[in-house]
Amino acid sequence: MRKGLLIVGIGVAIVGATFIATIISLPPPPSQISAATLDVPYILDNSTATSKINPASAPSANIYFSWVSDYPIAVSLYDRLPCVPQHPSCTPTAPLVSWVRNASGNWTSSGGIDLPVYVVLTNNGSTPATVSGTIVATYVPSTPYLPTWSLVALVTGALVLLGIGAVAIFLGLFLRAGIYSRPSSTVPDSIAEDDRYLEELDEEPDLADDPASDDEPDR
Repeated sequence: MRKGLLIVGIGVAIVGATFIATIISLPPPPSQISAATLDVPYILDNSTATSKINPASAPSANIYFSWVSDYPIAVSLYDRLPCVPQHPSCTPTAPLVSWVRNASGNWTSSGGIDLPVYVVLTNNGSTPATVSGTIVATYVPSTPYLPTWSLVALVTGALVLLGIGAVAIFLGLFLRAGIYSRPSSTVPDSIAEDDRYLEELDEEPDLADDPASDDEPDR
């Protein structure tokens, strides 16, 4: 096991995991508010008008609807365009809220409402009515804090760090320590015995240098 490589691998893996956790824990974008008004400011007597209102560029939102008229009228709010009941292909649509004969009204949704919404104004009286109304939508935009390319780059970098860390941890655990160290300086036994033998030969006296060897034996 190589402790240094193992420690480096763990550190790199922790950095990559921290990146992933940070991206996952990013909070959603803050809620935004958008408002729109009725586009039917005037309705004749004995007539019906429909106003389409799309206050936000979001698929759904919590809405607050408020309206006022100088003459009592019937008002209904739909999340789908209502059809004529006498039409063969008409499927009745229940309104989100309705007023039968009022001069004003307001309503707040308890959950996300599909946008756009439609306001149906009906004046059953003999006097024209002037109407004003506002819808305020509160919604969470679908666009995150960071653009898509930034998120992809961050996730890719984090995965690369995790991969490098995993490889380093694997090598640190299973790579044999000392594999790149210098070879041992121990001399083999056979070479050591040869050296000792040569040393013994050097220590023996040389007969050629012995003076007694120059004397010839007496005859």
